[in-house]
Amino acid sequence: MKNKTLKLIFILSVFIMSFLLMTTSKADVVWNSEDKIITISYGDNITPYLEIDDYIDTTGRAASSNNYYIVSTEGASIFTGWNQAQWQNSDNSYYGRMNVATDVIGEQTMTIRFTPAGNGTPVETTLTIRCVGSDNLKTVITALNGSMPNSYTLNTDNVYTSLSGLTAEKYETILDAADAYNGLGSSEKAYVDQILAQKLSMTEAQILDEANNGLEVIANDFVDSTHLKDSSITDINNLREVFVNVNTLSDEFENLSPRTKAKVLSKLSNNTNQFNSWDEVKEYCEEQVEMIDAAIFLHDYIDYTEDVLDEDKVLEGEESWNNSKDAVKTRINNALLNTSGIEKTYPELLSKVKANRFIKDNLTNNDKVIVEANNSNYKQIIAAKDAYNTLSDEAKEEVNKILTEEGNTTYPELLKDAQKLEPTPKTGDIVVVMAIALAVSTIGLAVTFIIKR
Repeated sequence: MKNKTLKLIFILSVFIMSFLLMTTSKADVVWNSEDKIITISYGDNITPYLEIDDYIDTTGRAASSNNYYIVSTEGASIFTGWNQAQWQNSDNSYYGRMNVATDVIGEQTMTIRFTPAGNGTPVETTLTIRCVGSDNLKTVITALNGSMPNSYTLNTDNVYTSLSGLTAEKYETILDAADAYNGLGSSEKAYVDQILAQKLSMTEAQILDEANNGLEVIANDFVDSTHLKDSSITDINNLREVFVNVNTLSDEFENLSPRTKAKVLSKLSNNTNQFNSWDEVKEYCEEQVEMIDAAIFLHDYIDYTEDVLDEDKVLEGEESWNNSKDAVKTRINNALLNTSGIEKTYPELLSKVKANRFIKDNLTNNDKVIVEANNSNYKQIIAAKDAYNTLSDEAKEEVNKILTEEGNTTYPELLKDAQKLEPTPKTGDIVVVMAIALAVSTIGLAVTFIIKR
């Protein structure tokens, strides 16, 4: 029992000593003895004790009945003093402490009047006390458009009286200051709340909502300018222009504030497209333009009705095809390959159509394809040679595939057979032709001679 009692006494002693050490520790102060300036931190999150002996020479004073006061130059008491149990240091100086209230921000001139025991001659000194706001307080005040031009002067004259119509950067600054506000001491927070109530008639939470709403308006305006959410645009060409114009807004997007950018990307996203950057938006729009260009091409040049392909339209599309981007060509080909009855790429389709047109224009008699050379058609087969040579290799292949299916032949084989049937000129005929040519030449020379004479 005795041991337990001693143990309890020891614990209480430690607790009391710790408490005394805490309550008698110096404040976080800076003393400029040359200019007699005391700098202390604003708020109640420090131990605000100032030792009188640091600022007033109390050497030789009696150790009892010593009083002091801290008053403004006008004589009004601003900081209150607390007379701790007195004692003397080895040099017979007074060691009392001031319990300084630190809830007055800015710089004030104070007078400390020290009255020794026995109504001795008062010792009086004038001090400048600067109450310094924390970095968090500076951040919050700056966000509200106030200023702290140096470490101790606070100017709230220009704090916003309305948040309506601020720039995105101003809203961002206010929102960025939220953590600083949460880090304020209770006195600083009360001070800021007082400013907010007086200037804006708003609480900190309401101000954050207002700042977010301000960015919301800016984000909505930007989204509207893209027209990507405009459901009234149904014409495919107008829709194409919307997607094309997104590229022109890159610089405007980059000029948005960070939170505004995030809001814009969120508003442009949907269940299938979640955008994390403007590059992703541009990529999406480029894909949409490719899809539209492919759709327009298919609409204009591919008419497949009742299993019949309009070959004239296919031929008309060749120039547009040659001018299309590779990505658009890929989309067109994929669509055609997946169309039942066509199942060919556009180049394959074009080659097939050109082959059909060649055979129709050059190797058809009475609606029948010529698959065998004879005396009645050999001239027609030979006459098709130049047209055949202008065809692409793919089209030639299609021509020969058709001829093979129709009559187990190819155009080169037909041409060879047709050339065999072509009559060979006789020797006499050659002589006659040469004589006629010579006569014509002679007449030409004679005419030239007569003219020169």
